Amino acid sequence: MNKEKYKVDLSVSGTNDVRIKANQYLCNGANLLDVGCASGDFADLVNRTYKIEIHGMEYDPDSLSAASNKGLFARLTQINLNDFNEDSFTEYKNYFDFITLLDVLEHTINPAESLGKLMGFLKQEGNFIISVPNISHGSIKKNLLNNKFEYTDTGILDSTHLKFFTAKTLAGFFTQMGLEIIHRELKLEDVTFSPFSLGDYIIRNSPESFVYQYMVVLKRSDLFKVELTKKNEVAMSISWVNVRGELWKLRVLSLLGWLSACALPGNKKLRKYAKQLLGL
Repeated sequence: MNKEKYKVDLSVSGTNDVRIKANQYLCNGANLLDVGCASGDFADLVNRTYKIEIHGMEYDPDSLSAASNKGLFARLTQINLNDFNEDSFTEYKNYFDFITLLDVLEHTINPAESLGKLMGFLKQEGNFIISVPNISHGSIKKNLLNNKFEYTDTGILDSTHLKFFTAKTLAGFFTQMGLEIIHRELKLEDVTFSPFSLGDYIIRNSPESFVYQYMVVLKRSDLFKVELTKKNEVAMSISWVNVRGELWKLRVLSLLGWLSACALPGNKKLRKYAKQLLGL
């Protein structure tokens, strides 16, 4: 496996990234288990932000080696989430304040079983922070209308993805696990539409079509299933209020990128004004 495959640059100032969003929910003095830590880019961001003890778990040996070279982890372990034995980690029982699984569960054969095994590592008042891609993103819907469902090296249809989620199925999954969604964040990605396509018109009228990834913060719940179901469904409901502002920013940034490639008079001044308007 190419250890650079899942490498991300988290030094950028933008906030439209699930790792940057996840980092905002951590705190100083906590113990963190980063499951699927890849080459340690998220751990690097966390280390630059907090005084925190970071442990990592990763399957790919090349990624594990790259993460180890960063020197950020109290302990790194190679595991396969599909068949690891949680009883081999007795020192991790009720140890962590946070367990992150950022774009991990979709790679597992049985997400409920994998997550259930990690549950015992979390303190009673601890939080899971989980992100997954959204299979109902507009790009997937458009391709399905054209009878296309093609896997890629990375992205929503990463060739190693085994499970797929929408907002509704994700709410149901966490209810099944007895977990309550206390925060929900969105990573957006715009979609190009044809103005003359009825299918495109229907797709672009759903705010979920612009959600690329969901990120949630969860806690153990003592609610009855009916109440927990309703609470999680409300937490995962998406409206234009949640999408419109950030989507507008993305479109302006895209326009700025296009302007940067054009040597036209006034572009520099326009870009500067637009960035001030966006607070960038």
